[in-house]
Amino acid sequence: MHLSQLCPAVKRHEAVPCAIVDVLRADHLDRPRADRLAPSHPRFGEVMSRHAHAVAQGAVSYRDPASGYSVFTAEFLARRGYCCASGCRHCPFETR
Repeated sequence: MHLSQLCPAVKRHEAVPCAIVDVLRADHLDRPRADRLAPSHPRFGEVMSRHAHAVAQGAVSYRDPASGYSVFTAEFLARRGYCCASGCRHCPFETR
């Protein structure tokens, strides 16, 4: 699914139309939560490459190379505007 399918009026990098409840981390698009994907992970580079490609394409998620699970991108989670407390790998919000 593409971000524009969720909210057609929202284009990449425009202001989020809803109020942001939680505070975004400054590096949220570049670095996953270290407690959820450590830089020492054997597939860190591949995961980050898939994440970057998904963000560039405006996709809401990508497939994890090891598990095959769908993983939300930091951009999608940031546009959603709040932390769901589900332990998302790319959670863009500061720890509460």
